[in-house]
Amino acid sequence: MELFKIRNSLWEDKKRERKANSALISILGTVVFIALSLILLFSTVFFSIQVSGSSMNDTLVDKDFVVASRDLTPKKGDIVIIENVLSFWIIKRVVAVGGDIVRIYGGDLYINGEKMDEPYAKGKTFVNDIYNDFIFTVPDGEIFFLGDNRENSTDSRYVDGHSTPLKNVVGVVMKWSIATKDIRNFFYRIFAFPSSCRTGG
Repeated sequence: MELFKIRNSLWEDKKRERKANSALISILGTVVFIALSLILLFSTVFFSIQVSGSSMNDTLVDKDFVVASRDLTPKKGDIVIIENVLSFWIIKRVVAVGGDIVRIYGGDLYINGEKMDEPYAKGKTFVNDIYNDFIFTVPDGEIFFLGDNRENSTDSRYVDGHSTPLKNVVGVVMKWSIATKDIRNFFYRIFAFPSSCRTGG
């Protein structure tokens, strides 16, 4: 009888050990799956980028890290990353899309005749001291973009053609990414992520 109890106890111990090992393998499998899924997402859909420059102050400042999506179509108000405009990647805000009439007058921005309320904009929106009544109709399939730091930004006001095709938009910055950028800045600087995005000057 005593021998039976010992054998039963050993069997129960092995059973508990197998359950613990199975649970550990299951947890490790889940962690690996999540990690691989995140790597896949960040290699195909999302990417991280580091801002360089001051043209998006105070929304984004020099050395901020943000996350952008390759799959989103930019809308008015979105912050986007654009290539092939000034021969390097830039990060700006979309203020108008195809068919919109942009007017810049007296330091203010008007879209389709309506003066825009832009709490994110820093400084006045001028084109230059001489040509201060700027009117432009955005072609279909293109966007008109400005930096939030309006008095220190090279954007649609100054590039050839004044707009860029949607195909030149590399990614749309996620809104949650802007809201959590301070946390991301801390961790990304520790791990020294290499990606970089010029914001223009």
